[in-house]
Amino acid sequence: MDISRKKLVAPYVNDMATFEGSDKKYSQLSEEEKIDKLNILYEEGFKAGKAQFFELHPDIKTKTTETEEQKEAKKEREAQNKELRQAQKETSNSEW
Repeated sequence: MDISRKKLVAPYVNDMATFEGSDKKYSQLSEEEKIDKLNILYEEGFKAGKAQFFELHPDIKTKTTETEEQKEAKKEREAQNKELRQAQKETSNSEW
């Protein structure tokens, strides 16, 4: 199972796919929108890679501590980009 962020974002940055929730291609986005969308995709790639790592190495455990401010910011980001996240989960399940 090879999960790479480059593979995940390639269809978008090469204008071969539209972003769910906006129906725009990468070239049609503002710079701020590009940053936001790519951050989401990279975050999803990170989560998938992390899950893959812990599947391969179940003996390793991590400790995560977040401040309340970080938790609220994360909830807000996830709520704002719910459609894109759901589409990426569906896509990643069928491709990987």
